[in-house]
Amino acid sequence: MAASTKSSVRSCLSRTRAKTGTPLFVGVDLGIKNDFSSVVAVKMVRKKHQSFITLVQHCVWKPRAGQPVDLNNVKEYLRWLCKAFRVTQILVDPSQALQLIKDLKVRFAH
Repeated sequence: MAASTKSSVRSCLSRTRAKTGTPLFVGVDLGIKNDFSSVVAVKMVRKKHQSFITLVQHCVWKPRAGQPVDLNNVKEYLRWLCKAFRVTQILVDPSQALQLIKDLKVRFAH
């Protein structure tokens, strides 16, 4: 895979509005103490014979010195996404998110 540049990534993504109930795919990457945490929600858009991934929502949390990212804020944002849209799938990098994954499974199992 070739290295991506900011402009090549921007040319693949565009931000759009989405109606309530729109099916979304959500990605979560957590950095608790030394890295940003982020959530992105995307949808597939088909135009003629092509499909595009379109950014619908995103949020980024930055830890401060001595103050790690509060995972409750991330969970609340995910809950909001699930209420506002039809979240089809949440994909999480498990390296920093084991407790978040457990909490989400309990929350959405009911």
